[in-house]
Amino acid sequence: MRFPGVHNGPTTVLGGLRPADPRLVADAVRALGAEHRRVLGECVVRGNDVRQAARHLGLPPELIKMRLCLALRALGLALAERGYSGDR
Repeated sequence: MRFPGVHNGPTTVLGGLRPADPRLVADAVRALGAEHRRVLGECVVRGNDVRQAARHLGLPPELIKMRLCLALRALGLALAERGYSGDR
């Protein structure tokens, strides 16, 4: 997974966390439910804010906020299950 404006090389460290292997992240994202993947796609991959994502998905902003929070939590758990701890 690549993010515009962010160096995605092996030495990138964001917020004190070591980067995860893109294959690990892709596997963890595939483990999420479709609703969580859609919200992550809109907000994280496409860079839309909550209002833009809500408009594009046809859902209330409050629901987008809730799903995004739950999706990020689920993604963190899925990464942890795959051995990613974020430690340097």
